[in-house]
Amino acid sequence: MNNLVKPTYAEGYVDRHNNIKLDESKFNELYYKENSIVIAVKDENVFVNKDFQDRAIVNFSSVDKKRLKHSAKTIAYLGTTQQQPIFSIEGDCLQDNQFKDLARKGAFIDLRSIASAINNKTASLFAYAKGLIQWHINSRYCNKCGSSTKSMNSGRHRQCMNKTCRIEYFPRIDPVIITLVEHISNDGSIVRCLLGRNTCSPVGSYSTFAGFVEIGETFEQAVHRELHEEVAINVDEINYQGTQPWPFPHSIMIGFRASTKSLSFCVDKIEIDEARWFKPEDIWLLSDRANPQSPVKNSPYDSISRILVETWAKERIKEIV
Repeated sequence: MNNLVKPTYAEGYVDRHNNIKLDESKFNELYYKENSIVIAVKDENVFVNKDFQDRAIVNFSSVDKKRLKHSAKTIAYLGTTQQQPIFSIEGDCLQDNQFKDLARKGAFIDLRSIASAINNKTASLFAYAKGLIQWHINSRYCNKCGSSTKSMNSGRHRQCMNKTCRIEYFPRIDPVIITLVEHISNDGSIVRCLLGRNTCSPVGSYSTFAGFVEIGETFEQAVHRELHEEVAINVDEINYQGTQPWPFPHSIMIGFRASTKSLSFCVDKIEIDEARWFKPEDIWLLSDRANPQSPVKNSPYDSISRILVETWAKERIKEIV
């Protein structure tokens, strides 16, 4: 199996109560509970306390919640955690003049920019809230007939309002495979991993290889295809490592480690601009903490790619310099 630490956004267990249909009375009972959590979302941003490192979640009073409920375009029930009901709302209304007092309680901040500075359970809740609200925003019209859709069952799905259509839509997830490629010499004395730089990434930024799973593919087939397309390399012994929710906007990352028998590769110059082999003892060069001035950088702290790389290095050597 694997020894991955919990990735960012993957630690917020929520009892979603999908088997329970909430009527308006029960919905309001949970929403107006004193300890209920309401997370406002706008674009890529979540509404957090300005002093988010101490406590990121903004506390709203029952009066605040009532005002938000009547003004928000979308409100969804996420479930409960530690007996606290959790809701997400479309937070555009907080920028209206009538909500200036509530807006002072916090600020809309890009989730990825603060994820490493806040509790991972909180970051996971924010990710869940953000992903669901963005799905609602992007699903306001029926893909089949173009009519308006309406949020149903406390925000768990949407339904087309055209009486001759009435198709239902549920939150979508796009699976993405992400793979660390390893090469071990015939005598086992030299171990390396192959990392690449995306054409959109700054010079010196290296990460594992990722790509969307296409229709009709297994995860393993997607690993083979992506690595062949991006770096012209063949792999075997594909091993599952772990997953990470990635609501940017609506994916889940499925992590793998794969081995190859060849050191030869050829980047496609379309998605991958360059690639290189790293030994475990080289991985410290990718650590911003170990070497802040290094021109070589690892993936961002909130990415499962970074965890795949650091876990591999720690397994292969006793200690990273």
